[in-house]
Amino acid sequence: MSYSCSVTATNAIGTSVPSSSVMVTPVPSAALALAGVVSRKNHPGLGDQDIPIDTNQSIGQLVSVEPRMIGAGHRIVFRFNNAVTSVAMSASTVGNVSHAITGNEVTVTLTGVPDNQRATVSLVNVNGVLNPSASMGFMVGDVSNSRSLVANDIA
Repeated sequence: MSYSCSVTATNAIGTSVPSSSVMVTPVPSAALALAGVVSRKNHPGLGDQDIPIDTNQSIGQLVSVEPRMIGAGHRIVFRFNNAVTSVAMSASTVGNVSHAITGNEVTVTLTGVPDNQRATVSLVNVNGVLNPSASMGFMVGDVSNSRSLVANDIA
């Protein structure tokens, strides 16, 4: 829908005559969408290494398992198609949780999560419109990502 707009100035003396009118058509900002979620660890010499987390609700989010050492902290990164300006967060996990916004990413850091745990991280009101979540298990040593300890993991 188009609108006719003009400007007036008001001060102690009074109000000016309106400026010439212009027609404007507001354009909605681009819709925010979740582009993906990854488990991110920093490898000395190689930098950040990402493993995708499956966020498909229909399979109960039981596929993604983090096979790498938790160590001093673990990062779950939510990527969006546009910049994130605001977010709240909740997490169902054992340990401590914090988050940071950088451009179109929200990085959630988990610390003190023991082995053989499942964590669900939910972002609330991302830019006031989106509520994505991701769930993953922690099983240190599950290099095959089979969600169970097998001979290849031990080798």
